[in-house]
Formats: sequence, structure tokens, C-alpha cells
Amino acid sequence: MKYCVVSDIWGAPELAGEALHQQIFTQGGAAQVVEALKKQVPNHAVGIGFSAGGTMLWQAAAQGLALSALSCVSSTRLRDASKIAAPNQVFFGAVDPHRPDQNWLGAVPDAYTLFPNCEHAFYTQLDGPE
Repeated sequence: MKYCVVSDIWGAPELAGEALHQQIFTQGGAAQVVEALKKQVPNHAVGIGFSAGGTMLWQAAAQGLALSALSCVSSTRLRDASKIAAPNQVFFGAVDPHRPDQNWLGAVPDAYTLFPNCEHAFYTQLDGPE
């Protein structure tokens, strides 16, 4: 089985945080990333995406990338996404102010997990969510 893990980095390692998100989401970077994923990720791979990486994998799946499964961790921009064909699960910190609302969580992903008392970057903590 093939896996594709996409972090929050987009070919510009000097960018981080809001600057990275500006490049991806307002300056056209998302379309480039999605096209690269569609070309480079083998069909039926398992996708695992963190933050913007999960959003990019989701968009690629929405545009025809055939994933066997997709897990997205803290991909808050999914709040604007629609259902996809690939089996999926999303994970968010329950106190992340940018996570999708309960209506989206109940309607779009196949499954979701909210980690109590966790914010956006919970997945970067060595001891993980409690």
C-alpha cells in the first residue's frame, strides 16, 4: 500500500504560518499544489494531510485523485469543502477557533474526531492530545 503524507510546507521552506497560508490560499499556490498531487500521487494511495496539506489532498481528491482513504489533521480550510468520494476522517482541536462548525462536521466528512482542550497545532506536540 502506498502512502502520501503532505505537511503544511509548500516548496517554500522559508515561509511559515500566515505567510505560507497567504501564498497557498490567496496567491495561487493551491492550484499548483493540487496539480502536482494529481500527477505525483499514485491512485489508491492513502493520503494523510496536516493543516494546509490536508486541504490540498482533499481538493485533489475532489478533482479526481483516486485515494483509497484520506485523513486530514487540523485542515481548517476544509470548512469550505464539499464531500469527496474517498473514505475520509478529519481531526481537529476542539478549541481551534478556525475549525469547521458542527454542521459541516456532521454533513461533509465520513467521520471526525475533536480533541478536547486542543488548539490548531496539537499534532506538533510530542506527547499528543490528552
